[in-house]
Order: sequence, then C-alpha cells, then structure tokens
Amino acid sequence: MKTLKSLLFLSCLLISISVNAQQQVFILHHNGNSTAYNDLDMAITFATNGDTIYLPGGEIDNSSVDLTKSISLMGAGYNSLYTTATASTIFKNNFSIEDVNNVYITGVQFENNLYLDNAQSIFLERCWIGVASDLLRLSNSSIVLAQECIIENLSSLSNCVVLAQNCVIEDLNQATSSSFNNCILFEESTSNTGFWPSVTNSTFTNNIICTSGLIYQEDQNSYTHNVFTDSVQFGGGVVQNNNVFRVGLTSLFVNVPDINSFDEAYDYHLSNTSPAIGAGLNGADCGIYGGLDPFKAKGLPFNPHIESIFIPATTDANGDLHINATVEAQDR
Repeated sequence: MKTLKSLLFLSCLLISISVNAQQQVFILHHNGNSTAYNDLDMAITFATNGDTIYLPGGEIDNSSVDLTKSISLMGAGYNSLYTTATASTIFKNNFSIEDVNNVYITGVQFENNLYLDNAQSIFLERCWIGVASDLLRLSNSSIVLAQECIIENLSSLSNCVVLAQNCVIEDLNQATSSSFNNCILFEESTSNTGFWPSVTNSTFTNNIICTSGLIYQEDQNSYTHNVFTDSVQFGGGVVQNNNVFRVGLTSLFVNVPDINSFDEAYDYHLSNTSPAIGAGLNGADCGIYGGLDPFKAKGLPFNPHIESIFIPATTDANGDLHINATVEAQDR
C-alpha cells in the first residue's frame, strides 16, 4: 500500500509539473511500472486491460477519444474552485466508450457528448458530464454506474440501465430499469405535460426532486421517500410511498438560489431545518449528502491532490530545479 501511495503521489506531481510547463503528460501505469506519454492516444494504444492512465489538468488536446479497453482514467478533478494548482481535466470533444466492459473514470469534465455503446460495467465517479454542450448518451444494452457526478443531460435507449448514486442530474430524458438514489434532480415541467415521459420501470429513493411546475407522472416507476418541491399527480402505474411534497427551495438547502442548473459555487448541503433531514428510507437524509457515500463537494479523485505548486523559471548554481508543492491526502 505504501508503494501504491508513493506511485500515486509521483504521478500527481509529474502531471502538475507538465501543466505548469505547458506540456501535457499522460502517465500509463502497467504492472507496477509507469511510462510518460505526450499524447493520450499513444498512452491508450500501449495500455492493456487493467491499466491506469493518469490525466493532466487542463484541456485535453485530442480531437475525440474512442475507448475500447478495460482501463481506468484518473483526472485532476472537475471543480475549478479546488483545482487551481493543476487546473481541471477537461475533454472538449466527443468521448466514446464502445464494445468494452469494466471502465473506470474519475475526476474529469466532459464538455461534449459522452457516448456509451454496448458498454457494460462502466463506473463514472466524480465527473461533470455535459458542462457546455450535450449529454451522456447510452445505446445497445449499456450499463453505467454514476456516483457523485454532475450530469446535465441524460438520454438512453430503452434497453440501457443507469444506476445513479449521490448525483446531481438535470434533464433526465430517458431511462429504463434504472435506479436513482440520494440524487438531486432538476427538471422543468408544466401542468399535465408529463414528467420524464420516457423514464419507465425505474426506482427513485431518497432523492430531492426540484421542478418548476406540477408533475404528471403515469409511467411504471416507483417513488419512495423522496422530497418534491412541487405537487405530483401520480397515475395508476406508479408506486409511491412516504414522499414529501411542496417543499420550498429556500428551506431545503444552505444556498441554492435557483433550480435551473448546477452551479459549483452553490451549497447543496441541507439547511439545519431542512424537511429533507431524516426523510429518507430508514431515517436517512435525502439528497446528495445522504447515504453511505455522500457527495464530495470538491469533486476530487481519491488519490493525493496537489493544492499548490511553485516551479522556478531557472535552476540554481548546481543545476538543480527546486520544486515546492503542497499535497493534500484524500480520505476516499
């Protein structure tokens, strides 16, 4: 374990140095050995199933990424408030995961489409998906576990499954046989227009569901121990138990002025008198800070994080370059 921690620290340090030197470096970890590449495509080419690639902060230069290997990708984090030393890891262009099982991605912003096609056991943790452009799109029996993620638009075909835990989700368009636990869901709706009309056979537990109008829900879904900001008119095909309705937004959170979109500057912790406290199953709190794995506001991956770094412009008289870095350990 000590060797692993040392490797993670070294990888983080190399990545931070590369950002400050205006040159991206991708660290491929394979069978206890690390190799640096200046190009992500090259790192993926030489990776084999089970390997890990450590990504630098900043915008990744690739025009697009097509991942077909069972590997892990670890970024520097997505929250710009806490990645000032490294910058956030950002994919500006399309990212595809196709015909593969067992992929793990953490600490990354996807500013464009993230496609999953015939992809099984895909684990996305502490990622921001659809920051500027579109959505997480699934097809052909894909299965994805999203944990502590920001998802701005979710669209899946009817044979795909989403398992979302402690996520913030905007515009849930399609899902089947999926589950949403301890999430905050934002959605605009108007009277009798329907709410998530293409979401079927799915379960919603311990969530806070924020809407701007009356919900009319008649699909085969189950709602248990959720908190709604407005009224709900359930149809005959819906199972619902122990939900709370018409809770004012200002009484729920510490500081969330509006429900139109996620903002990293807002505070989504429950206020001291929030009706969502203890409203969940078995007395748990609803929302992203409830459950066994509460949302991590900083959005950082589990490896040590560089809080600050100073790299001199020149070496000393002996030709040495003295680098000063402050590193914070992560509890999970």
